[in-house]
Amino acid sequence: MPSIRQLVVIDYTAFSDTTHMLVRSSAPTNAEEGSLRLPLQGQGETLRDQTDEALRQLRSSLATFLAGFRAGQQSSESFLNALQGKLKIVLNIHGYSTPLPNFHRHAFLATKNKLARDRAALATSNQTFGDYVVFIDYSWPSEQAFSLSPLSVLRATPFLLRFLLILALLIALVGGKLAFHFAVAAGWSLLIGSLAGVLLGISVALLLLRMVTYFRDRDRAASAAVYDGVELVRWLHQIFLEEITTAAPQIHKVEELRTLLKDDPGPAAAAGTGKAEGKATVELSLLAHSMGCFVATQLVRTLTDVFDPQAIQRWRSIGTEGPFSAADPCGPALDRSITGGIGDLFTLGQLVLASPDIPVWALTNGRSNPLQACLRRFREVFLFTNDADVVLRLLSTLANFFVFPSSSREGGYRLGNVVPLEGRDRWGTRRLDLNQIGFYGMGSVGRLNTPLSLTQAPFKARKVPASHLNLIDCTDYCDEPVSGRGGWGPRLASRGPGWRPLRYLFTLLAFVRGKLDPHGGYFQGVFCLDLIYQLLLSGSTKLESAYPALEDKLNRHQIRWIDVQNPPNC
Repeated sequence: MPSIRQLVVIDYTAFSDTTHMLVRSSAPTNAEEGSLRLPLQGQGETLRDQTDEALRQLRSSLATFLAGFRAGQQSSESFLNALQGKLKIVLNIHGYSTPLPNFHRHAFLATKNKLARDRAALATSNQTFGDYVVFIDYSWPSEQAFSLSPLSVLRATPFLLRFLLILALLIALVGGKLAFHFAVAAGWSLLIGSLAGVLLGISVALLLLRMVTYFRDRDRAASAAVYDGVELVRWLHQIFLEEITTAAPQIHKVEELRTLLKDDPGPAAAAGTGKAEGKATVELSLLAHSMGCFVATQLVRTLTDVFDPQAIQRWRSIGTEGPFSAADPCGPALDRSITGGIGDLFTLGQLVLASPDIPVWALTNGRSNPLQACLRRFREVFLFTNDADVVLRLLSTLANFFVFPSSSREGGYRLGNVVPLEGRDRWGTRRLDLNQIGFYGMGSVGRLNTPLSLTQAPFKARKVPASHLNLIDCTDYCDEPVSGRGGWGPRLASRGPGWRPLRYLFTLLAFVRGKLDPHGGYFQGVFCLDLIYQLLLSGSTKLESAYPALEDKLNRHQIRWIDVQNPPNC
């Protein structure tokens, strides 16, 4: 049996201070294939395995960068301290219906062009980035919706579904012949026709659900994307450990570096803030879109919660029986800060979630809360949402109707539709609490066009776990498209009828015609794309220097930036 890689580098670009790679999980789209088959033909391109040369370039450029910090450093401690805040990793995770060639074309090449533009702009001013950044576009085995041929779908149908389909056709055929030759009574003809129609309708609906590929992508996201993502982060951690060990003076083994890192966990830990920044900390930030937000949150949960040595102590602070103890969800024990550290080197920096296809319950105190570990551990969380995102509002809620355990229509809505409920004609920055954010549902609480706060039933949110959470509402976002094309470009909201259900319909029609993108337009507008990258690399700390007139830009592009606060009663 031929050897296979669990992770494959498909494309890369290496500079002295930046390495950009497209990494693909080798998990196949169909289990029978065993693994990803390369080379792969895309639209006018051939994607190949470039793992060996890409990793060599990564290690080489990282070693060159680290060598520049060793000059003048006489001790390992001073060398590691000099590296503080200089090493960063950004992981970009795509969503549903994004096969590898599409991700390479729309994500990797777009990022490559942006990095080239940024480097050119810095070169004209004789400046450098000053940091070493590893930017990874992480691809998992996703399929284009409706890319499966009807013949392949029919071949894969299980026995019961095939039986129903054949039975429906036989009933229709036999019933038609009986009616034609023997003049069967109209009542019996109607009964036979209805039975055949019901069976045929069930069969066709199940076949269409497979062709949509949404549920297939959900399974691959859970079974392949998360676990291969864990291995990706773990091996990046190993690469940084080895290269820092080689570059650091007076250190000869990785074990010696680990010991030195553990000797001084940093002043933050000593102060008891729970935000330890150890020596030579490598900042890990995540960008995720749509179903990729599910992958990102589960990835962080696996990397941190399970192996965090402080997890047991946090449970003990809640009660003697840990998770079996009763606890107030707004109590101080559950609000206890948790370190954002992963392993010996990594610390979690910024998390950017764009159009997250995860439940609204992620911002409540309910159990269906995949975001909780991220809210507690990332330095900042930025949530890009859109009330008119009809992909989530209509299509995703329809698909999740079959799999998400909610007993109400409101309970099945997605996080990407959460927006501020006040000041709809006011853009710019504001502070609002959970009483003032929520979503507009079509028919929520018995009436059309009615806002529903996250503190109302069924959510009854009381508190957001400790984190700096920013809600960036792009419902009315307008901008010049990155591609330079005219028309609506990435504009997310329609200027259609004011009555909300008609507005959703108007937006859906414009989306189908390709006039706007209410789901992925964040990556198509010049300002929004630059803002996302700025947040990933520096968070909100350098926004004022990057955008001296940030408030004016937000107003010009019709973006609402909400600093989410906890309600006053919690």
